[in-house]
Amino acid sequence: MIKKFLLVISFTLLFCSSSIFAQSALCAGEATKKLTRLDFSLDHASCPTCILKVRKALRATAGVTACDISLRKPYGGVIIFEASKTDPGKLESVAHGADPNKKVTFGQKTEEQIDAVPTLLIPKINALSQPKTAATN
Repeated sequence: MIKKFLLVISFTLLFCSSSIFAQSALCAGEATKKLTRLDFSLDHASCPTCILKVRKALRATAGVTACDISLRKPYGGVIIFEASKTDPGKLESVAHGADPNKKVTFGQKTEEQIDAVPTLLIPKINALSQPKTAATN
């Protein structure tokens, strides 16, 4: 009896952890949310510690589903959030106040509506997307 119970639990966890089933309403626990993707460059950042503080503060913000910021120049970032719970202005003010020694801002912002959180979260602003200049060679 216990073996059957453990087997059922194992299969349930296995299926719920798969990306296809996890995005369904059954495992997610709710219907589709209206999500917004905000890509940006993090301006006035100069060290990984500052960037990590900003990322931590953004991830802790209500309405933020996912967030990542590149630790390599041009410090591109991406935030997936619920528009009903927060907005880009609030997110930028959270980032601005995350490190008292550095007042970072969002530059090159692009915003789009999405249906689901991407499996792999990669900022659209990154070293490969920027044109090569004498300073970056």
